[in-house]
Amino acid sequence: MYLLSSAFTDRNQIIIYIEDGINRLRNVIKDILSKIKGLRIISMNNNVKSFPYGLPNFTRSVSWIVEKSLVQNLMKYRRLYGIRSINLPSSELEQYDCLIEFNGNPLRFYINIKTSDIKAENRYDDISKARRLIEFLAKIGENPLLIVTVKVEFIYDGIIFHPDKTIIYNVAWLKDFKYNPHNRNLQTRTLYAERNIEKRLNYEFIQILKQLINTSS
Repeated sequence: MYLLSSAFTDRNQIIIYIEDGINRLRNVIKDILSKIKGLRIISMNNNVKSFPYGLPNFTRSVSWIVEKSLVQNLMKYRRLYGIRSINLPSSELEQYDCLIEFNGNPLRFYINIKTSDIKAENRYDDISKARRLIEFLAKIGENPLLIVTVKVEFIYDGIIFHPDKTIIYNVAWLKDFKYNPHNRNLQTRTLYAERNIEKRLNYEFIQILKQLINTSS
């Protein structure tokens, strides 16, 4: 039987804290992206274009830049947004891009930033290797892993952000998800992930995910 840590003995209170963090993070991300507006990536040098045919219309070509821009702005303006602390992982291979603690909220929010084309179709997207995800959720206890999907529009020399289309969800609250045995990833339909939820704690989701992997193998 799983026991809640001594710091959190009330399941409902943990869920309230998670909801508070998600709502605050949503407001913060929306404000930052509204201020940045977009990123110009292609430069000109003596009228020679670094990308003669324009920026490739693939999110993987800009996702790292979007992630770093957002994290650096979170760090710079953390006091403005009531963020008590923000820390970076020790490795680029970690499951998260930054770790945030909000004033007045005892939880630690692990943030994974993804980038998606505003024109992306409704499909199942990879979240993470399922077994690695289980290990990570078990390690962080009651603290949530939040996926932040930034919606971008590609233009010739860069991207434009669509702050109102940003999608933020707690992995453990996913209701519509599946395990892909071919690449061993947990997948969800990102467009619905924020609204189609079932509120759980990490350990509850771990049990469901373990069962899903076993039945899919």
